[in-house]
Amino acid sequence: MKDTVIIEAPAKVNLFLNIKGKRSDGYHEIETIMHKISLADKVVISRNDQGIKVRSDNPFIPEGEDNLAYKAAMVFMEETGIKKGVNIYLEKNIPFEAGLGGGSSDAAAVLKGMNELYRCGISDEKLVEWAARIGSDVPFFILPGTALARGRGEIITPFGKENFLNIVVIKPEFSLSTAEVYRSFRLAEVKKIPNLEAFLAAWEDCDIIRIAENMINVLEVPVLKIYPAIDKIKAKLEASGALKALMSGSGSAVFGIFSSKKEAVEAYNSLRGHYPLVELVLSYNRGDR
Repeated sequence: MKDTVIIEAPAKVNLFLNIKGKRSDGYHEIETIMHKISLADKVVISRNDQGIKVRSDNPFIPEGEDNLAYKAAMVFMEETGIKKGVNIYLEKNIPFEAGLGGGSSDAAAVLKGMNELYRCGISDEKLVEWAARIGSDVPFFILPGTALARGRGEIITPFGKENFLNIVVIKPEFSLSTAEVYRSFRLAEVKKIPNLEAFLAAWEDCDIIRIAENMINVLEVPVLKIYPAIDKIKAKLEASGALKALMSGSGSAVFGIFSSKKEAVEAYNSLRGHYPLVELVLSYNRGDR
């Protein structure tokens, strides 16, 4: 029986994000397309005799119940009845409060890792159900590939087809709170309604030009009023050859997609050093980085 499991926890970008309105439970009803990328944390999970212990190489990451990885371990132990404890070490490469899903991906990695560590044989479908109790984006990271997420983000429809994208991600010096961004969103202020059907058709056709044309994130509307720097980063990415640049999720990270790896590398070389984080990434492919 294994004593330690090591799992990669990939980041994501939102290629499409629409908000349909406010729900009765206080959450927003969303439609979003999430795509895993090769920027990833490393999650090391090992047995201990009792309790949950979380540590990280990033001193700003909470180590108690405020950490989604801790919550994931709690849910797993409650549902399986496991009495033994677990040590969780997070090697952080994904910046937090960036809209890249690092905390959610870590939590999903803990569920999958504990399932492997304790040989529980829990199905992905059941893990997705548990993940929805931890956070809105966590279910997405249980399943492979790109997916459409609805509801508050917990209703996941994986895509049957994958397109592999060349991406440059930029994280500016400031971070954004997801809760604050959603609180400031006003549906009436959205001038261009995203076309989900057009995006899905472009994805099915593997048409990178039409994919780019239909990439939109309505959360940019409230953010750009307060942080015009986001728009400047988008403009720099597009001036550097990106077919389209977009804020990911609730920000503050911005990414651009490129028609070739060569163009993405050239953009990366011209932009690195100008921001706290500039990453050249690919679509995440079954653990390959």
